[in-house]
Amino acid sequence: MVIYRNHIPAQTLIERLATMSNPVLMLSPGPGVPSEAGCMPELLTRLRGKLPIIGICLGHQAIVEAYGGYVGQAGEILHGKASSIEHDGQAMFAGLTNPAASGALSLAGWQ
Repeated sequence: MVIYRNHIPAQTLIERLATMSNPVLMLSPGPGVPSEAGCMPELLTRLRGKLPIIGICLGHQAIVEAYGGYVGQAGEILHGKASSIEHDGQAMFAGLTNPAASGALSLAGWQ
């Protein structure tokens, strides 16, 4: 795993990803909104469909927006509460209990 801050130019990160075998781009949490998250929007525009991309919190919000969705207040405030989620057991979920516990926020993504 290699970690970079989002103020690095997207082109630099894309070039570094190109040197890796089976790269996965993980977009992390952070303050603010996706449009103000440094190179995150450009990375998503340029890399979408080319490699696996995982988003946590702000990173997930950025993915929602990059695919034409929008992020807004959820119907119920859940920030800091654990929720039970079900998954398909595939890929990154292989080997996890099902249902699994997940942290929840007060935002949701819609298409």
